[in-house]
Amino acid sequence: MKSAQSDIEAAIRQILKELFPDHDVGQLKGDDDLVTALDLDSMAMIDLALEFERRFKVRIPNEDLERLTSIDAVTEYLVAGTAST
Repeated sequence: MKSAQSDIEAAIRQILKELFPDHDVGQLKGDDDLVTALDLDSMAMIDLALEFERRFKVRIPNEDLERLTSIDAVTEYLVAGTAST
């Protein structure tokens, strides 16, 4: 399970690097607030969630967007979501 979690976290970081190249994603700690650290607005959060859905083949309902606050939170959410598929 730890390996899958590490793989998911690495993929999340890669997605963040691709979508937000002007930010130093490598410096983000797992619990850093993504909205603050990456200066995300609601549209950017939706774009990010859509990319997570596409890459991880999961469905993220709009009401779950507020749970995707940090790399750790997204990793936990996606680990749970991919385990149930």
